[in-house]
Amino acid sequence: MKRLLITAALIILISGCSKGNNASVDTSTVAKVGDVKISRDDYIKELKSLPEWARSRFQSDEDKDKFLDSIIEKEVLYAEAKKNRLEQDKEFAAKLEDFKKMNLITILLEKEIRDKVKIDDAEAKKYYDDNLEKYRKDAGVRASHILVETEKDGNFILAKLKNGDDFGKLARKFSKDEGSAQNGGDLGFFSRGSMVPEFEDAAFKLKPGEVSGLVKTQFGYHIIKVTDKSEGTQLDFEQAKDVIKRQLLSEKQRTAYQSYVNGLKTNAKIVKNTDVVSKIELPWEQK
Repeated sequence: MKRLLITAALIILISGCSKGNNASVDTSTVAKVGDVKISRDDYIKELKSLPEWARSRFQSDEDKDKFLDSIIEKEVLYAEAKKNRLEQDKEFAAKLEDFKKMNLITILLEKEIRDKVKIDDAEAKKYYDDNLEKYRKDAGVRASHILVETEKDGNFILAKLKNGDDFGKLARKFSKDEGSAQNGGDLGFFSRGSMVPEFEDAAFKLKPGEVSGLVKTQFGYHIIKVTDKSEGTQLDFEQAKDVIKRQLLSEKQRTAYQSYVNGLKTNAKIVKNTDVVSKIELPWEQK
C-alpha cells in the first residue's frame, strides 16, 4: 500500500513538472541568433514574401525547417556585415538611398494610381460590345503579307496589285520577310495574340480575298491579304470579363500615370543640358 502511494505521488509530481515546462515554452519565437530573436511573425512575413510559384515548395515540416535555416543564414550574414561596419560604407549609403527612392515612388504610385484607377463592369461591357470579334474562341485567319521598309515602296506595290499583278509573285520579289516570301507571303493560320497588335487587328478585319492598305508596325510596312478565315465561337461577356478588365485597367493606369507625371513636371523647375548628355560615352562601349 505504501509503495502504491509513493508511485502515485511520483506520477503527480512528474505530471505537475511537465505542465510547468510546457507553460514556459516560448511559442512566439522560432529561433535565436545570438541575442536576436526570430519571431513567429517574422517567419510568416518571410513566407508571405515568396512569389506565388514558390509557395507550394514549403508544405512539409522538413521544407519549413529549411526555410527557417535560410532566415537564420540571413541574420548571421547581417550580423557579420554590421560587425565589419559596412553600414558606414559609401556604396551601402548609395544603395540605401536608391532603395529608399524606388520604394517611396512605389508607395506614391500605389496611392495615386493603383488605388484610384478602377474599371467597373459597365466599362468592360461597353468594350466587349464594341469589340466582339476579339472575343471568339478558336477564331483565326490565314493570311499572306508583303513587308517593305518604306511607305513609298508600299504604295508602289499597292499600285501593282491594283493593276492586277499577282500577290504571291510580288511577295517573292519584294517582301523583306524572307521566311514567308518564298511561299508567296503565306503566314499560315494564326489566332489572336500571335502577331503584333497592328498587324493582327488589320488581318482580322479583312474578309477572305481582301487586301489591306499599308499597315505600319515595328518591322516596317505590310500589305496583308487574307485567304481563309475561321470565325470560331463567340465568348459571352462573363467568359471575357476578367481579361477585358485587366487589359483596360492596365491601359487606364498607364494613361493616368502619364497625366500625373506630366502635371508634376509642369510644376517642377526642370533644366536639361542635352549637350552634356549627347557627349556621354555609353559604359558598355568604352574600351
